[in-house]
Amino acid sequence: MGKRRRKKPAPAGVELNVEIETVGGRGDGLASSPMGRVFVPYTLPGEEVRVRLRQKRGEAWAAELLEVTSPSAQRQPPACGHFESCGGCALQHWQDQAVNDWKRELVIQALASRGLDCRPEPTVPGRPAQRRRTRLTARRGGAGMVLGYHGRASRQIVAIDACPLLTADLAALLAPLRALLGDLGTLGRDIEIALTAADNGVDVLLKGGALDLEARQTLVAFALQHDLARLSWAPLGEAAETVVQQRLPLVHFGEIPVVLPPEAFLQASAEAESALAAEVGEAIGPSRRIADLYAGLGTFALRARASVLAVEGEARAAAALQAAVDAQAGRLDVRVEVRDLVRRPLSDRDLDGFDAVILDPPAAGAQAQAAALAGSAVPRIAYVSCHPGSFARDARLLVDSGYELRRVVPVDQFLWSPRVEIAAAFDRG
Repeated sequence: MGKRRRKKPAPAGVELNVEIETVGGRGDGLASSPMGRVFVPYTLPGEEVRVRLRQKRGEAWAAELLEVTSPSAQRQPPACGHFESCGGCALQHWQDQAVNDWKRELVIQALASRGLDCRPEPTVPGRPAQRRRTRLTARRGGAGMVLGYHGRASRQIVAIDACPLLTADLAALLAPLRALLGDLGTLGRDIEIALTAADNGVDVLLKGGALDLEARQTLVAFALQHDLARLSWAPLGEAAETVVQQRLPLVHFGEIPVVLPPEAFLQASAEAESALAAEVGEAIGPSRRIADLYAGLGTFALRARASVLAVEGEARAAAALQAAVDAQAGRLDVRVEVRDLVRRPLSDRDLDGFDAVILDPPAAGAQAQAAALAGSAVPRIAYVSCHPGSFARDARLLVDSGYELRRVVPVDQFLWSPRVEIAAAFDRG
């Protein structure tokens, strides 16, 4: 009996007409074809499109959109002229309510994949001009300095002159920064830029090569001209040095000011942060003794009117939180502990006597801490997550130990991207 011949893979470059069935978790349309499943960016369910196969993505194909031959009624003009070339946004072509419904569905699907039947609340919508932190790259080429974001799945820098996501303070700095960095010849070919709109001015961090005296003086003059709160510089891979500081950049959590360390984590939108804080407050209720785990700068700990143990693994964030507590001269009952909660989660014994726990882990989730909580008697848990998959995994651990997943609220903090934030409430049955 002869050997069965393997089916030859379809060559890249083949053009196809396909109908988009759904939108996948990365924001790409998904279609079936004789060549297998096809992912097509910037498409919507029900659309008929012509595509060109580009490369394999697992068992499927990633394709280039050539033409939308039959558009969806939910299609809208993008808000930005850089859409499709800039990799920062994936969903500007989709009407807002449809995106909100889709993000809610992402959470439902993640929970269902773990056997959890919970109907989230409607997605809290995002708005343009609310992003208060961003990272850009400036690159010197033959045509001069280009400042912008990376292209989609590319190392190419797409030059931008405006961004509808950014707060007005950040957007106003794009053109001046490009001009500034074009005049500096000592910072290296690529310069990484981190911008944060603090409550009292913009905090700028530049990462590049070595600074000479002339470049340092130019940076000082720029900071004064644009009234920056602080401008810092760091050689790539090294700690930041403050070049000029006109005032300490502050953020407020509730009424409590915190000095912002360079590159510290901060919720990307003040509006979204307020929505998450309201949900955390609802989840923990009138608890008197709270453990805030992955506390960061104190986003939730400093809003709580209770005795709080704030645990954070990043030393600079914990130090900033401690300084904020100390500045209140005893008016806050917050104790700060530096601890790696992945390697050393609080045990059920450590959690004895707490009325509530707040979890706000990074995208990887809090599996070790959730497992420890599963064996505890803590009555209430507020869980804030930026990843539906890791949240659903941890939720399964908690539900299996007797907690009720009482409330789930998606928050569209990252407008026009596939990402969704989650605020959830668990009660011990």
